[in-house]
Amino acid sequence: MVNKSKKIIIIGAGRVGTALAVALKNSGYKIHTVVSRRFDSAKKLAKRVDCKNYTEDPVMACKNGPQDAVQEILFITTPDDVIEKVCKKISSYLKPNALVIHTSGALSSGILKSAKKRGASVLSMHPCQSFGDTESAFKTIPGSYFCLEGDKEAIKVGKRIVLDIGCHPFVISSDEKPLYHIACCILSNYLFTTANAGIKILESLNIKHEEALKISIPLIKGTVHNIEKIGIPDGLTGPIERGDIETIRSHIQVLEKTMPEFLSLYKKLGIETLKIAKSKGSVSDTKYEEFLKTFRKEK
Repeated sequence: MVNKSKKIIIIGAGRVGTALAVALKNSGYKIHTVVSRRFDSAKKLAKRVDCKNYTEDPVMACKNGPQDAVQEILFITTPDDVIEKVCKKISSYLKPNALVIHTSGALSSGILKSAKKRGASVLSMHPCQSFGDTESAFKTIPGSYFCLEGDKEAIKVGKRIVLDIGCHPFVISSDEKPLYHIACCILSNYLFTTANAGIKILESLNIKHEEALKISIPLIKGTVHNIEKIGIPDGLTGPIERGDIETIRSHIQVLEKTMPEFLSLYKKLGIETLKIAKSKGSVSDTKYEEFLKTFRKEK
């Protein structure tokens, strides 16, 4: 059980820091200090979470904390490339029972080794969620999953915090962190990539970008709905799932002539989609090989 009266320092007032700080405050935790490299950002977030203390200096945040182990829960929600630097700055001011948490998806808790050497427990606690901007980030976090990795005792505290803010924890090892982050990139970032390709192709039909986006959103939402309600592979639809190889050949011919910049992406995604269709049982072995030859055929 986490003592919610323990005061918390948030270092980083960007999208993740804002989402986490608001979620903690709404769940009864007390934010003692907000730190940001931009003073106005620190002040803005501090006001939002009823926090009187805000600063640009993480060292001052730790130095000026009260003597009731304020450093026991300290979140570093900065960009990845400065987490280690920030941790080194504050490590000398941590108390032996400190808990230092970073929120990077790519980095393990090992990046906090300077804090660990001072006797602190360390944890990486990454929200498996996409935050578009600071203003809407806190609205997105409820119900999200958090990936935890770190010291045994730190994981126990992390689980309790995640549950307290209405989210779901799961645990991986430090060696598994890179693959976890690759999965997140594909699920989130690369969805933008495929959406952008589809929208660009719609725009080639003299459809304005805003209209192309409006056309695309219901289709994307419908696909996500199928994944959620029916699953993979069962929710897969489309010409590959139907075994309609002539349609695919026609697509390839049109892209070769009109938008060759998307041809390689189309073929690679087609091969991966074909594997899903085969696992669903909607494509025979013969049809599978025929599709493969079509996707791999050079111009």
